[in-house]
Amino acid sequence: MKKRLLNFLDDGDYAVSCRWIDKYTWGITRHDSEEVHINVHAVLTHILLHEYLHVEYPRMSEEEVSERTDRGMQRLSKRAIVELGEKVLDMLGAPRVQWESVLQRSSAPE
Repeated sequence: MKKRLLNFLDDGDYAVSCRWIDKYTWGITRHDSEEVHINVHAVLTHILLHEYLHVEYPRMSEEEVSERTDRGMQRLSKRAIVELGEKVLDMLGAPRVQWESVLQRSSAPE
């Protein structure tokens, strides 16, 4: 699988980019424009929240942590998800992704 994924990235048939989709969607493929978009902020915030719950509630089962993670993501606003994702990226020393208007891109309520 690793080799196939590396070939997919190297072939360049589809452009891979980071962009906001919505807080429930980690990625989307647009076949018409041959693009794959990854929602980095939502992915990172989901993981952060999940691991935070493990720290706060070490005896909680994985199933319960997963359920609470999903509920917690529902409660977070788009702005909060982006801010938390940016904080994680900063802590990792990752280069900034171009998110000039990430908070204005989606018209769907969240």
